[in-house]
Amino acid sequence: RYGADLVVHEYVISSGNAGLGGQSSSSTLSDHDLNVAAYISLEDHLKIPYVIGATRVGKYNGTYSYGVGDDQAIFMGIDRLDFPSTAFYRVDFANQSLGGLMNALGGELNSILVPRWLAQEKGFQLGDHLFISSKILDQTYDREMVVTGYYDYFPSVYPSSKPTFITNLDALFDNPDTVIGYDVWLKLVEDANTDFVINQIQDTIGREDAVVQIQGNSYTEFQEKMEEPERVGVFGVLNVGFIATGLMPGIGFVLYSFASLRRRFIQLGILQALGLSVAQLIGYLVLEQFLLMGMAIVFGASIGLLVSYLFLPFLQVNAGSGALIPPFEILIGWAESSWLSIGFGIVLVFTTLGTIIYLVRIKVFQAVKMGEAL
Repeated sequence: RYGADLVVHEYVISSGNAGLGGQSSSSTLSDHDLNVAAYISLEDHLKIPYVIGATRVGKYNGTYSYGVGDDQAIFMGIDRLDFPSTAFYRVDFANQSLGGLMNALGGELNSILVPRWLAQEKGFQLGDHLFISSKILDQTYDREMVVTGYYDYFPSVYPSSKPTFITNLDALFDNPDTVIGYDVWLKLVEDANTDFVINQIQDTIGREDAVVQIQGNSYTEFQEKMEEPERVGVFGVLNVGFIATGLMPGIGFVLYSFASLRRRFIQLGILQALGLSVAQLIGYLVLEQFLLMGMAIVFGASIGLLVSYLFLPFLQVNAGSGALIPPFEILIGWAESSWLSIGFGIVLVFTTLGTIIYLVRIKVFQAVKMGEAL
């Protein structure tokens, strides 16, 4: 949703702009951003404990033109070198990898990525030139940009009446040193203390009137979502089902093997009386069990995967109306599935040992006499 683990906007409230308004809904820009004393480098952010990635991202309102009139737009400026190591990205966000998109922006400074739906609607082609005008406080910056790539989805970009164009942050300003109004996206280690990180940023700025405004905190929201009663209940039912799914087939296999040996006692005794060695009997039954368990694991896993991809999309939960953005993604618990398969393997080993012990202790004359009685 926010594009990174923690998104903050840093500024200093001074006497000259204390009464000015805050940020707009579609822009990261605030009148407080004119005070450059709040800006600390990305290197300073990376020195803070728990922080393993940092990048600048700015969103600015403006217009674009493709030869006929001006249309409203949002321009999202990023640092293409730092962005991939910090932002959340999925392979289905675009036809290219995130590295490929960043390389497209690196061809020239005035490169721009456009939404695929807009490119299809307007007929944009790679290499086309767009004229953009971004409004940054009381300054207007006019640029001629070159279309170098398309994206379907992008971190923190959601459908709206105004399309979002992705470009280099420095390209929106006359001088890289004059870049203002951006958020800082941070990637944190697992189980990071976000409150500590915020306090460290304020201490690094080194001013009492420094403000670190949290634009998005994925860690806190994730913990709150996981503690919701409905989610706890659903996960509890799924865990119980997973354990039952593992136990019942294992118990069933053991019972089947025991019943099969009891039922085939006479057959096995006769085969041994006809000259089949104990080793041959063991090989025959062990091969049978391995084939049975192997086929059960292969076909069971295949059916489970097929059912998951067919029916799990219908179980998605969306708090709002409309389509879920980005699309619902099915994640298979390969680690859990591996442990389940290992559990079945252990059951198979113990069952095989029991079969071997049973065959070694089998008495031929008892089986033959029992066969004559029947």
